[in-house]
Amino acid sequence: MGATVLEFKPRESLIEFVKGRENVSLIRRNGGRKSSENMAIHGDNLAALAALKAGFGTAKEKFKVDVIAIDPPYNVGGNQGYQNVWKGKSEKERDWAGDHGKFLDFMEPRLKIARQLLSEQGVIFINICDGEYARLKILMNQIFGEENDIGTFIWNKGRGAAGSHVSASHEYIICYAKDKTKAPSLQQKKPYAELMIKKSKELLEQFSFEEAQKQFKKWISEMKAKGLLKPGEAAYSEIHPTNYRLFHADNSCAQDDPKGKRCRKALAHPKTKKPCPVPKNGWKWTEETLDRLVSEGKIYFGHDHSVVPKIIRYLDEQMFQRPLTMIFDGSDGKDSLPSGVTFTTPKPISLLKTILSFYPEKNARVLDFFGGSGATAHAVVDLNKEDGGKRSWILVEEMGSTFHKVLVPRMKHADPSNDFSTYEVETVPVGGRELLKKFNQHSYDFLSSYHFLDESESVLAEGMNIVGIDKSKDQLVAITVPTARKSKNFFVEELAAIKQTIKKVKAKSVLIYTLHGDTEEPWLGVDKSVLSGTHCKTLSTVGVPDELVKEWNEVLEAMAA
Repeated sequence: MGATVLEFKPRESLIEFVKGRENVSLIRRNGGRKSSENMAIHGDNLAALAALKAGFGTAKEKFKVDVIAIDPPYNVGGNQGYQNVWKGKSEKERDWAGDHGKFLDFMEPRLKIARQLLSEQGVIFINICDGEYARLKILMNQIFGEENDIGTFIWNKGRGAAGSHVSASHEYIICYAKDKTKAPSLQQKKPYAELMIKKSKELLEQFSFEEAQKQFKKWISEMKAKGLLKPGEAAYSEIHPTNYRLFHADNSCAQDDPKGKRCRKALAHPKTKKPCPVPKNGWKWTEETLDRLVSEGKIYFGHDHSVVPKIIRYLDEQMFQRPLTMIFDGSDGKDSLPSGVTFTTPKPISLLKTILSFYPEKNARVLDFFGGSGATAHAVVDLNKEDGGKRSWILVEEMGSTFHKVLVPRMKHADPSNDFSTYEVETVPVGGRELLKKFNQHSYDFLSSYHFLDESESVLAEGMNIVGIDKSKDQLVAITVPTARKSKNFFVEELAAIKQTIKKVKAKSVLIYTLHGDTEEPWLGVDKSVLSGTHCKTLSTVGVPDELVKEWNEVLEAMAA
């Protein structure tokens, strides 16, 4: 018997890649609306992903995203400036295009951190073309597990890219779950369901019930002939005679009848009062469920007692279906760019809205670390407007010209409220005092990157800067400033300020960052007992840079695993 082994072996070990990395990456806010969950990050996406993981770990926050939607370089002759930083050095732009091994070397560490960032219910969508589809699938099976492969969508673009033998008119969208057993089932709104309901109501207003039913079935046949209605929608061709809802009568017969234990209760026809035939293998349901369905009017009876009763499925209760793997979208994406903004290959907003709408949670946090023109964030904004969702977005873009001249202007146009913050990746040496110095210099910008702070209650008392309340979890966030301490009783004064603010804002927990260097920091190791007399349940301290470096090393270790 033959054996098939499909695996990717990187030309460089990831262990070697992470060994001796002397810099830690942080993100810090440099503009936009404060305390917005929508984040536009400028910088290398590998560093940005690691910074998100390490920085939020330091913040004692389980930072997770629900949906990742990325459009990485297709590796077919021009990587749009993305650099392969495999050995810690950026190779020359574009010189790795077409090299399959280097493409996978480029993708592997990014996908490993991406998986870490996904929630247990999360999913990832990856656009790719024929050139790297097969290889990327092998890499995804290794990182996410073949058992978490949800499926591949085929995007029919309706236009072809000329080749020597064929004109490729499709691309692929790979979909994996972090854990398929925990991920919600993807769903897709039936494209013509709302139109069908609207049409039936219009006909009922114009004609008698019998004529409206006749006209509606005729319209259904015409729509099917045009190739617009698929069987899953066309089946709902009946108008209910009493509630006027669209429905179809579905099979009520059980698939099998183990040991003859299926319910075989005979139902009386509502008009003839005679018993109707029982399905061959008995009913799908227990007698209790069958009685409930009858009482709810969910059983469809034929014209007389000679017809086997069926279950009624109402269209307005079945507006969603499992997504079809074929997606038709002929837009080139350029029509949604604002005037004066140009980008060579923007993804269509309509395509991204379709993909993102497959995930049923309307408050999902969406990450795209190949941000490009900002199409993913634009799709999130538009989708929220359409269905009342509260999705948030995080985009990472490496190219400065694209970030500042395309992505940011586009989002200001797409969301006139400008509900997003801009960030940059800061790379700081781990050793010595440089990390402490940088964090001290930009402490508020760093903290506002990892917390959504209300600054209205900020207080400065001795060496304690209470920077605000993170209302998402009723947490008071503070940072020590040792150089500002003048009094011998500074700890007492700082504690009093903390307690007073807790009572005022009714915080349930406190998180204190301590910028300690060579001096001893009294807040380290202090527990919640010092907060007696308040309703605060938790007190946590983070020693910067110690714990930040620890989190960073854990990220590197996970990447190398």
